[in-house]
Amino acid sequence: MKLQFKNELGKIIIISVFLNVTCIFSVNAADVSSAVKNKTEGVVFAEKVKNSLNSGSKEETLALFETMPESLKNSPDMLVLQASVLLSAGKIAEASDLVEKLKSVAPDARETAELSLLTAKLSKNRAKYAEVLAQLAQSKNGKDLANIEYAEDFLRKNKYDKATEYFLTAYQANPANPDSLIGLGKCNYYQGKFDQAKKNFSTILAKDEYNSQANLYMGKILAEENKNRSALEYARKALKSDPENYDIYIDIGSYSHQLMDYKGAEEAWTKAISIVPDFFLTYAYRASLYDEMNLFDKAYEDYKKVIQLNPKYYYAFESLGMLAWHEQDYAGSCNAFMKALEMNPDNYSYMLMVAAGLIKDGKQQQAKTFLAGALKKFDRESLEYSVIRIYHDGGGRNAENLTMLKLSKEQSSTKRKKLTYYMGLFYEINNFQERAQELYEQVLTGAPIFFEYRLAEWSVKDGQ
Repeated sequence: MKLQFKNELGKIIIISVFLNVTCIFSVNAADVSSAVKNKTEGVVFAEKVKNSLNSGSKEETLALFETMPESLKNSPDMLVLQASVLLSAGKIAEASDLVEKLKSVAPDARETAELSLLTAKLSKNRAKYAEVLAQLAQSKNGKDLANIEYAEDFLRKNKYDKATEYFLTAYQANPANPDSLIGLGKCNYYQGKFDQAKKNFSTILAKDEYNSQANLYMGKILAEENKNRSALEYARKALKSDPENYDIYIDIGSYSHQLMDYKGAEEAWTKAISIVPDFFLTYAYRASLYDEMNLFDKAYEDYKKVIQLNPKYYYAFESLGMLAWHEQDYAGSCNAFMKALEMNPDNYSYMLMVAAGLIKDGKQQQAKTFLAGALKKFDRESLEYSVIRIYHDGGGRNAENLTMLKLSKEQSSTKRKKLTYYMGLFYEINNFQERAQELYEQVLTGAPIFFEYRLAEWSVKDGQ
């Protein structure tokens, strides 16, 4: 949100107040003209505030307002400036008191509407917030702001028709506010109306080439059309006006990855982590990239971080189990897949990996006991039951032949290839390497959409 107001000499002073997910603000004052020869009290004081803000100390800046000349204390300019600094320092209640004063001295000012909304939103007082929205919706200077708030609430709930209705009302109230057009573009994007969304965002970019949200979503649309290089260009333009935006770096990483620029993807996701260090999914993205780059130690560390941040994300345990298996840490692999199984108890892949890990770790009896329990979860005629029974019983020519026949008749390609891997693994464990390699190669004829593909890939490479 950009607040603009004029001082006594008509010089524009800009205070930029940015609200992010943690409700932290940064406030910066623009240069005040040094060409003014006979500076008024307002200009002199504004320069002091600017210099203090540039030094980075909000408390010192706030202390300056205690020395503000009496003639400035009811100045709308100074009230906006002081309220903005208070918001930046997280002093919401004090800022709210100043906004009430501002309403009495400049009720129709745009800055009054913006600060009213901002302080109400940050107060966490839902009744106050609703009251301010209702007032703004009926005002000339804040109708668009209120309708954008209503629209964004519907957008968060995926109620695109209602969101579109309110964004349109906001746009009609104030076409100069790009937020309403951005909102319309998002509604169209999320409904798959890409051509209309492009028109919305292009209209904004024609006036503001580096608008971060318009560039970000233009990139998303082009990525949907598999135009990742063009998408990357838009995402990089978005950074020019918003260089610390987490979402932009996530998208840059994704587009770079699609373009096989692994270094670019790594740099982008690492930067995203530095901005938001406690979101598990970014580590998962980077871990998967490291795995693809065969940087297994780095991948392993990132997956551990994923689990630390979100212990219920069982895919991270799956990946840890895979990487431990690659390093022949069968006990570690078994433990990781057991954790994954606890959160997905009917997953036959996890059951078989636990059993294989126990067998590889020399714990055959423990594996047999575990598999006896696993067998109870499946119909005796099912393919899953047959493969698990092979592991439980240690094979047998007739059982193996019947299981392979069932495999050949399985209609689901994914299921057939996954269980083909486990038959190959069974033969590998029992030192029938040639037969194991044949089955692993069958697994690799499909798309890499399941983790067993990666395991088969490693086994084929090791067997060559």
